[in-house]
Amino acid sequence: MSEIQTEIGKGLRRYRVLNKMTQKQLSEAIGMEESSYARVERGEKGISMEKLIQACRFFHITLDDMVRLEKSDHDSNNKEKYYKDICRKLENCTAEQLLIIDKLVDTVNQYI
Repeated sequence: MSEIQTEIGKGLRRYRVLNKMTQKQLSEAIGMEESSYARVERGEKGISMEKLIQACRFFHITLDDMVRLEKSDHDSNNKEKYYKDICRKLENCTAEQLLIIDKLVDTVNQYI
């Protein structure tokens, strides 16, 4: 198993969990057998570029977002990228959702 395979699996799992989905739900969304998808997520099996792109489109993220290595997740040099990603995601939120997010950010900032 390669490092990139492992990172793709971690990325798929990260976005699946963030979206409160089961492996079965995501595998169906991208047209894969659940058992094959589970092996991809564990890094035991590769995934086709077509299926990976489908997953990225499903989550509204880029391939780069999906496969970024964990060591760069907290890199302060990525602040501008994170900011742009957050702004893009906020565009479709309702006023009520934005208010909740605003309160959440205030709460997080109290503990940092």
